[in-house]
Amino acid sequence: MKKPLVVVVVVLCSLLFLSLVAIAGCVVSIGNGGHFSLGDMSEKATRQDVLPLEIAAGQTLRVTLPHGDVDVESAADGAATITANITAWGRTQEEADKSLAAAHVLLEKAADGLSISLSDEGVGTEIPGGRMKISAQANFRIRVPEKMVIELHTDSGDLSARGPFAGARLHSSYGKVRVSEVDGDLTADSSSGDVDVAGVKGKRIVAKTDYGDVRLSRAEAPDVEARSSSGDVRAEDLRGAHLTLKSSYGDVEVGKCAGALDARTDSGSVRISGFDGKLVAHSSYGDVKLDGVFLELTADSSSGEVEVRAQPGSKTEGSWSISSSYGDVTLIAPKDFGCDLTAKTNYGDLELGFALTVEAGGLKKKENSVHGVMNGGGGSVTVKTSSGDVRIKPIP
Repeated sequence: MKKPLVVVVVVLCSLLFLSLVAIAGCVVSIGNGGHFSLGDMSEKATRQDVLPLEIAAGQTLRVTLPHGDVDVESAADGAATITANITAWGRTQEEADKSLAAAHVLLEKAADGLSISLSDEGVGTEIPGGRMKISAQANFRIRVPEKMVIELHTDSGDLSARGPFAGARLHSSYGKVRVSEVDGDLTADSSSGDVDVAGVKGKRIVAKTDYGDVRLSRAEAPDVEARSSSGDVRAEDLRGAHLTLKSSYGDVEVGKCAGALDARTDSGSVRISGFDGKLVAHSSYGDVKLDGVFLELTADSSSGEVEVRAQPGSKTEGSWSISSSYGDVTLIAPKDFGCDLTAKTNYGDLELGFALTVEAGGLKKKENSVHGVMNGGGGSVTVKTSSGDVRIKPIP
């Protein structure tokens, strides 16, 4: 005799039947050859629980939800509370009320802090062709003392946190992540959603998403990383010894940044202004536009224009390379900018707005290339393109 085949379907998002109904964590088992119908799950029951929390400044708050939003805010008065808005659905009001009654906020005290989750065994009920289990959904709004470490996790929902915090780690599998005012290390990431980070100072800052935009502002750390696999990466007022901004498919934009920055995109533009320090900027398919005080510089595009505007104070402490495989390349520099210059284009015009001291063999007209000393010389600067014009000119 064959054993019945059991199929388990887990519904993690809203279901559309006769009407649009949000059902979290519905599990259906079907016997071999059977069929099922959930019917109209439009009946809803809600409850708001407000509970005091036993947690002190300097401790760690851990929050885990399978489905739902979490909002955490520091309270200057030291008050610690949670407001939980819990919702359950059912085919009848009785079924929805039963599901709601089975769900409650679980508080687990530990030596270093407090863990919060939703305890929900769900309600099992028979349906034609199988058995259904319905679970509730909750949104948490939490107030905690200042200077705490927070760890927030949801599989499906938005996370938001406003400090000051002593450290933070936030993850959403499907939802937006927003966090501000952290004096400590930070990791904020989403598998699918925007990530917004502001006002962070620590040893390491990480903000990333697989699908969405990343915004980073007022951030300072020796190690800063912001990444998106599919979306824009934008930063403002950024400082650090090792700064990494990367998008696989999207633009990278930076304003007011100091330190050593590596900014890259595989498909999109790179635009940086108000920069001070050492910079690597790359686009595989897009323009690169840079403005600032540069000490070392590598700027290139595989397919796009590259323009560098070096402001007064720029120096060739390390070598500079400005290039494009297919596109115009422009260097605009102070009138007294000194360097050992090499400029070349394989297919295009070469325009020089500076006087050069060129030794014998330094000018190769047929190859559209020149090598010479500009304003008494300095470090090496190479400006070149395989196909496009090369322009080197002073700031007007």
